[in-house]
Amino acid sequence: MKRYPYIICLFCSLVLVLGFKGIKPFFHNEVGTEAFLETEETSGQAEAALPKEEESAALEAGGGTAANDEGSTDEEMAGESESAEEMPEETSAGEEGSMEETLEDEEAKTAVSPELFADALFIGDSRTVGLMEYGNLGDALVFANTGMNVFEVGKAQVKTSAGKKQTLDEVLSEQQFGKIYIMLGLNELGYPPQSIVKKYRSVLEEIKEKQPSALIFLQANLHVSAKRSASSDIYNNGKIDQLNHEIEAMTDNSRVFYLDINPMFDDGAGNLDASYTADDAHVLGKYYDDWTGWLMEQTAAVLNGFF
Repeated sequence: MKRYPYIICLFCSLVLVLGFKGIKPFFHNEVGTEAFLETEETSGQAEAALPKEEESAALEAGGGTAANDEGSTDEEMAGESESAEEMPEETSAGEEGSMEETLEDEEAKTAVSPELFADALFIGDSRTVGLMEYGNLGDALVFANTGMNVFEVGKAQVKTSAGKKQTLDEVLSEQQFGKIYIMLGLNELGYPPQSIVKKYRSVLEEIKEKQPSALIFLQANLHVSAKRSASSDIYNNGKIDQLNHEIEAMTDNSRVFYLDINPMFDDGAGNLDASYTADDAHVLGKYYDDWTGWLMEQTAAVLNGFF
C-alpha cells in the first residue's frame, strides 16, 4: 500500500515534467507563429513602402520630392495662367489706348468742308468769279472780276463778295486771312513772259508781307480747248503751261503751295476737254462745284500735312 503513494507521486511528477516540457515548446511555437506573422506583415509593409522610398530618394537626388515637384508645377502653371490672363488685359488696354489715340488723331485732322474757306480770300479773274457764283466757297471773301490781271490787280476797285467796292490793299489791310488763293495770268499772255512773271512775283511778295500768317495757294491757269489753242498764237496751251511752270517755281510747299486743277478737266492731251466747256476757255457752271470740292480736298491735305 505504501508503494502506491510513491508510484502516484512519481507518476504525477512525470506528468508534470512531461506536461511542462510539452506545454513550453507548444507555447513557444504559438508565440513564434504570432511573431512570424507580425514580422511578415511588417516586412510586407516595408517592401510596399520601399518603392516610394526609392522614388523619393531618386527625386531627392534629382532636386526635390514628388510633392515639391507637383507643387512647383502647379505654382508655375498658376503663374502662367495668371500671366496669360493679364496679357490680354494689357494688350486690350494697349489696343484701346491706340484706338483712342487714333480717334483723337482723326478728330484732330481738318475735315473737307466749306468751313475751310471761312478765313479765306480768293483773288482772280473770270474763272474765280465762276467759282464764287457757281461753286461753294462758303464764307470766303472774293476779290475778282472778268479781265483781272497782275498789272491791274493792285489798282482795281472791285465789288467784293462782301458787297462793297474795295482795292486789294484795303482788303489785305482790314483783316488777316488764314488762306489766300490766287489765280491770275491768262489775261496777261499778250505781254512778254518775263514781265508777267516779274509782276506776278511782286504781287505775291506784297501779299506775303501784308498777310504774314496766311497760307497762300497759287492756282494754275486753266487750259483752253484744243480748238482754241490751235487757233491762237497768244492764248494757247503751250504758253499757259510755260506760265504755270514759272508760277509753280514761286512756291515752297511750306507757306506757298501750287494747285493744278487741269488734270480734272483735261482731255488727256493737255487741252480743256470740249465736253466741259461751251466757250473753249471756261468750264460749264455745273462743274465749278466739283472744282471747289477739289480745292477743299487739297486744302485739307495741306493742313493735315499730306501735301
